[in-house]
Amino acid sequence: MAFLPQTPRERKILAVLIFILLYIGTDIYFGTRYAAQRDTDFRAFRWDSGTLWRLKGSYRGEAFGKPVHTGAVGFRGPEEYPVKPAHACRILAIGDSRTYGFGVHDDETFAAVAQAELRNRGLDAEVINAGVHGFSALQCRVYLANLLKYRPDVVIFAPGYNDRRYLVVRPPDSEASFA
Repeated sequence: MAFLPQTPRERKILAVLIFILLYIGTDIYFGTRYAAQRDTDFRAFRWDSGTLWRLKGSYRGEAFGKPVHTGAVGFRGPEEYPVKPAHACRILAIGDSRTYGFGVHDDETFAAVAQAELRNRGLDAEVINAGVHGFSALQCRVYLANLLKYRPDVVIFAPGYNDRRYLVVRPPDSEASFA
């Protein structure tokens, strides 16, 4: 059987190829399942020429049965953040739905929990949640350039899954997202 790998090097290459195919298959499977779970009534987005969409300012609504709020600028949560920091340490969290806090209350997002924990430990810090679900790394980078005017001391840059997902699946409600 000459088509089977004969040397240890060929066996390693075959094993790596099988692993990559399994990884891609798993990613496609879970990506399509995630894409099918959309809340088509969620209309918190507005058009943005740099990133294609952003969160609307002063939005009040629901997503998957959880209340969602944005401040006047469009950051997730009820707090407002002036351009000049009011606290000793300003942290800017930017990323996709994990940073945004998809499917959780405003006070359960990563940024809100991190801010509460830092303040409980005596640090005068504020954590701005600039996450936007659906964002890719490129969109986060473009958005970050606009957010540097808020003068963060630390930036948590956390995009992720959408960079792969958009190569495989086109969201079914993409045409109506800005309606």
